[in-house]
Amino acid sequence: MLSNRVIGAEPAIALLSHLQSAVPEGKLKSFTDREIEIFRTVFLTRSISAAGLRLNLSQPSVSRILGEFERKFGCDLFIRKSRGVKPTREAKVFFQEVERRLEVMTSLQEAAVQIVNKERGALLVGANIGLSVSLVPRVLRDMGIAQKSISVKVHTRSSVKVIEYVRAGLIDVGLASSEHQPDGVTMLHDFVMPFFALIPRCHDLADDQSGLELSELAGANIVAPSNDVAEMLRVRRIGQKSSVSLMADTFPSAIATAEAIDAVSIVDGFMAHSFTQKRDFIARPILDMAGLRQLVIVPIASRQSMIAADFIDNLQRNIDHTLSWVAASRPSF
Repeated sequence: MLSNRVIGAEPAIALLSHLQSAVPEGKLKSFTDREIEIFRTVFLTRSISAAGLRLNLSQPSVSRILGEFERKFGCDLFIRKSRGVKPTREAKVFFQEVERRLEVMTSLQEAAVQIVNKERGALLVGANIGLSVSLVPRVLRDMGIAQKSISVKVHTRSSVKVIEYVRAGLIDVGLASSEHQPDGVTMLHDFVMPFFALIPRCHDLADDQSGLELSELAGANIVAPSNDVAEMLRVRRIGQKSSVSLMADTFPSAIATAEAIDAVSIVDGFMAHSFTQKRDFIARPILDMAGLRQLVIVPIASRQSMIAADFIDNLQRNIDHTLSWVAASRPSF
């Protein structure tokens, strides 16, 4: 089960005494730590429901406490919309004051904790199943996790769920596929990964390792890794049994099924790179099939731990290495 914690800030304990200049005298005295914390979280997430998820509170509780906070403050701080909230000018000014004082309170403490902990601590990573099988294990290996006192939890979820968890601050780093840039997260990396035909070496199509077009797969048995890809193949009548495509929910299951029946599976570049290193496959880039947009995201305004920073650095190196392999396999990439 995911731990509910505020990423990037300590709870607003002892913050009140540092905020005396933020609002007029007399109004701040009745503010509680919880109200300040809820105000800040709603401001960052732009959503009452997401703030509740991050703080382990129900949406009605967040709305009630936020309403009381606004009453004490003396004006509306958020404009309620059908999807989320929009901060008012007063909220933006007050948020800057909160962040400025919170930065002073936490920066030295966090620096001391990181220096003492060095390579100890925890890391929460979220990834869709393809990346959790192909990319994340390589990154953890390169970090030398086995030799460090680091607790790592990899949450394998759909890309939609990964984005949702990052937005709520429930994981440190998220890897997801999305055609659109998601709101409420900080994007560290954005790239397109092309698709490959992963072919058993005993297959006729394995004689050539150059790029191919989908029409060349028209007579092949194909295992499609997702409903979207399967539907595209069906519409274009690609595959020997295009009217009854053999589908698998995940890339790994598509590969395993294809291997068992000497069929071709359609995979992204990460899976192609990973499985050609370890198994008896060749990977041929599909030249006329749009690639998959991949994102590396973190929570907004998160204070990145040394462990997360190390993971992100190694992640970047592995992504660059795979993209170089893709470029060598597909010169037009």
